[in-house]
Amino acid sequence: MENTKAHPSVKGWEDPNNSKYYVVIVQYTARLNADKLKNIIHRLNGSRIGKQYFNMRLCPEDVSDELSGYEHNAVSPIGIKAPLPVILSHRIAQLQPDFFFIGAGEVDLKVGLPAAEFIEKYTPMVLDCTYDDE
Repeated sequence: MENTKAHPSVKGWEDPNNSKYYVVIVQYTARLNADKLKNIIHRLNGSRIGKQYFNMRLCPEDVSDELSGYEHNAVSPIGIKAPLPVILSHRIAQLQPDFFFIGAGEVDLKVGLPAAEFIEKYTPMVLDCTYDDE
């Protein structure tokens, strides 16, 4: 995801609470709520920067390819090229049994692992970023 209205002082992803780019992981059956994500990230940065500087959208394909090192529909936080902040839907963290599948760098390749293990290894921000009706 890209914050298309990031404040001019935000150049990259060094501050995970106020990054231009994020890897966002939601369940296949869930729908990402970009407005909810925008509001959460605004609060994470302590509301230091006005809400007008937040607009979360999918990255253009060429930007995604460059940052991730993966092609469209194959992006994965596993082995990602740039150390982008990772946001994991709270619904994945709550799965019972504690197991989910994630892209593995190829369009038709997935890897399954416990959510707790993924959280321990990749230290994502676990956030409520999906619509509630899911």
